[in-house]
This record gives sequence, C-alpha cells and structure tokens, in this order.
Amino acid sequence: VQDWFEEYYYFESPADDPPGPKRGALKVVRGGCFGMLAADCRSAARRGHDPASPAESIGFRVVMTAG
Repeated sequence: VQDWFEEYYYFESPADDPPGPKRGALKVVRGGCFGMLAADCRSAARRGHDPASPAESIGFRVVMTAG
C-alpha cells in the first residue's frame, strides 16, 4: 500500500475512494501476522509503520485455492 498513515484521516475524508493523506511519517500497513490477535489479521486492519524500519511482521502472503 502506498498511502501515508494518519490515524484520524478517515473521520473527515471523502466517503468515496478517499485518496489518503498527501504526506506523513508512517506508511499504511494492512493485515497482521501470526503474533497478532485474529481481529488484527484481516485485510481491513490498518496501522502505520516507519518505511525505513524493516519488521518481521510485514510482507505479503501467497494464497492458492486447493482443489
């Protein structure tokens, strides 16, 4: 996700397709990892993270439907 993170941005943003803040210190990270609560592991869960700071809990998942 390329959006900058601002905790309260969506309280006052446009309802349809909000563009996100123009600048910030943190980037948006969605979802969660194995060490988080289940509620934080959904794709709609958002938090901010310093883009210059690597973390083991950030990455991507490859999903394949079995069958």
